[in-house]
Amino acid sequence: PANTAAVHLIDVWPGWITPVSIIVGPSGAGKTHLVSAWQSKSGAKLFATSQMDEAVSAARKGAAITIDDFDQEVADEVALFHLINTEREAGAYLLITTAEAIDLSAIQTPDLASRLRAATSIGIEAPDEALLRGVLAKLFADRQLLVDPGVIDYCIVRMPRSLQSVVSLISELDRASMSRKRPITARFAGEVL
Repeated sequence: PANTAAVHLIDVWPGWITPVSIIVGPSGAGKTHLVSAWQSKSGAKLFATSQMDEAVSAARKGAAITIDDFDQEVADEVALFHLINTEREAGAYLLITTAEAIDLSAIQTPDLASRLRAATSIGIEAPDEALLRGVLAKLFADRQLLVDPGVIDYCIVRMPRSLQSVVSLISELDRASMSRKRPITARFAGEVL
């Protein structure tokens, strides 16, 4: 449930209601993973906030564009306005991800705020237990760490509820297991936690 709407947005492309979509969520929430999935489907080109002019040039050629980890303080508002208009005119799409909602009241460029207000904006909520379990299992598997399901149960009820915490915990468990030459058990996870 925490990221269902954002995943649905990627799944229904190119049937988006608007040509511009914004996914808002905290660091480690999976925004970059969603961007990667969308790039695979759409062939979108990835740009940083500081590369708005290059993004506009690519958009003029009809490319779908994504700006991952949008930083409003660094953004060239005029270039962003042109990027949105170019994507709309080309019948192409723009996906922006950001850790915090774009502050429309701080926008100085006329009409940019209205363009952003018209975009589809979806928030990724704090991860629920099912998502945390899935991410823990995936990250253990990615590192080829074989753990009993009880280890995941143990960690879930004792760790902070964020995806960034999951990444940090897996990294620390892996490092500690290698340095101490011990398998990852619930007791060992308790020591690390």
